[in-house]
Amino acid sequence: MDEPDSNLISRIQSLTKARLIGWQFAADGRWDVAKRTFLGDTALHAFSRIEHWLAVQATGNIAFEALLESEASERLFFGVRIAHLTAREKADVIKRVLAGSGKGDRMDATIEYMRSVLGDRNLAGATPEYLELGVLDLWNRVKPVVVWKEGEVLGEKSAFVMPEELAHKAQKPDTGFPPLHERQTGPLMLEAAWKRNPDIDNSYQCWVGLPVSDKDVIEGGYCLSESRYLSAIATFIDHGAWAASARKGM
Repeated sequence: MDEPDSNLISRIQSLTKARLIGWQFAADGRWDVAKRTFLGDTALHAFSRIEHWLAVQATGNIAFEALLESEASERLFFGVRIAHLTAREKADVIKRVLAGSGKGDRMDATIEYMRSVLGDRNLAGATPEYLELGVLDLWNRVKPVVVWKEGEVLGEKSAFVMPEELAHKAQKPDTGFPPLHERQTGPLMLEAAWKRNPDIDNSYQCWVGLPVSDKDVIEGGYCLSESRYLSAIATFIDHGAWAASARKGM
């Protein structure tokens, strides 16, 4: 099999100059209460904390994210779900990931190392299966919206959902949280995602998120930036596919 296409990761690295700053671990997708470790602790101390957290989880649905920071001091993430692994395999993967990472590692180097640890050369190596818009660390509380899906037309004027269409697409959030199309307390992120499909050598579900909002320095909070949103779509899918998506439905 050919080596995975790294153009996507290269584009993100070139655009953001992202560097690794830490890791977070969540059970059942609850990123709002994720266990975090920032680089500075020794790998042994970090693993001891995460190992204890892992041992007390009542679910096997575990995922982790590399936390990265852009040149503009904005947060990015790259996540992998390891729910299908045994408890021992989960611990081993986490230990190796923590041991082999260093503060300031480039995003592309971090993902390359994760491919090695997981034994999956195809991790994030092709066009994403879908794009999803959500709020950093509040993904399941605010409720994300799938805004593009390969082979489908999700928008009214194009294959992807335009910002002005979000009010009709947004789901009802958890109590106390605003719907996705309104001002948010955290940055909005556009996430590219790949499903787990061992039949085609995709051994892990994974995702990568780019910031697509602007902070309101006067009133506070974050609002979706149309220009950043469209730029992120163009980053995640190749320009030919982007142009085709933009024309569909028009």
